[in-house]
Amino acid sequence: MNSLRLLISDSYDPWFNLAVEECIFREMTTQKILFLWRNA
Repeated sequence: MNSLRLLISDSYDPWFNLAVEECIFREMTTQKILFLWRNA
């Protein structure tokens, strides 16, 4: 069973969050992930 993972960033730095998003996209390709973040 492939469940959905929810990742929530507490950082308001858009560059950091975009880097994390890129890492998730490249490294966790077989998982279903919802990554939530917002800009300052």
